[in-house]
Amino acid sequence: MNLIRSVLTQKSEKCIKKQSIIKSFRLLNVLAMLGLLFGLKKYFQLHFDLDYFIRNDFDFYLLLITVGLISSGGYLVNDIFDVETDKVNKPEKQLPYSSNTRWIIYLMLNVFAATLTFYIAQNVVTIFILLGTIILLFFYSFIFQKVILIGNLIVAFLASILPFLFLVFYIEQPNKSMLSIIYFYSIMAFIVTLLREIVKDKEDEEGDEKTGYKTLAVLSNDLFLKYITISYLVISSVLFLFLIYIFNFGVLLESQNYFWIICALVYWSSLIFILQSKYNKVSSALKLTLFLGVLFLYF
Repeated sequence: MNLIRSVLTQKSEKCIKKQSIIKSFRLLNVLAMLGLLFGLKKYFQLHFDLDYFIRNDFDFYLLLITVGLISSGGYLVNDIFDVETDKVNKPEKQLPYSSNTRWIIYLMLNVFAATLTFYIAQNVVTIFILLGTIILLFFYSFIFQKVILIGNLIVAFLASILPFLFLVFYIEQPNKSMLSIIYFYSIMAFIVTLLREIVKDKEDEEGDEKTGYKTLAVLSNDLFLKYITISYLVISSVLFLFLIYIFNFGVLLESQNYFWIICALVYWSSLIFILQSKYNKVSSALKLTLFLGVLFLYF
């Protein structure tokens, strides 16, 4: 009986460790980023002449691996620096392995990513984006996430740079239609991610305040934050409509426009949750908005 109990306990511990690893590397988030890159490749190959593409499939898959390594490393280092904060916000969270082991894994991920970067890059811009992201993610976790709005803007910027990475890596002399798609996804990623980061800070307010973070949620009351998020929701929607006209996004939106109607409704559903102070549901609605935008590329 004791032997059976011991075996079950070991299996349970292994299962918990695997779940902790998945959470540390945010594998679902990483897969969503890779899904965007792969979706752009699929969409461009379907709608544009193959003469525009300057890289083969093998190079592209190496890019996906590089982005996956950098993203996983960024999430891991964030967990390393957020240990004290997570003790308050996520007491059930268990980081796998010791602190030293986590740092070794982080360094290995980035060494592999940097090596692949120099192998696959054919221009300085690709190297700058990939290596710059590694550096920025480290300093985000180390310093900038503790500063009001700066950390939020950095994460939103990194999300918006992903379509441009695809462009400079894979496309030669893009036409106006290609650029419109890249601008569309870049702006959409920035707008939605920035709002989601502000909302996430509200979810983590208690731990952030105890560990000295100066986020917007910590420095403002609930009513003021509601005004900010609702105003952002309205202004960003108006801005996006304006950009649709300026950059001729209408060509993209005409295709399977029910996707974008649903996408807009999901984005605006977050207003209801903001008014109810249900910030975890706001975050989920914004993630779903991004997911639907990526899903469009596959149809």
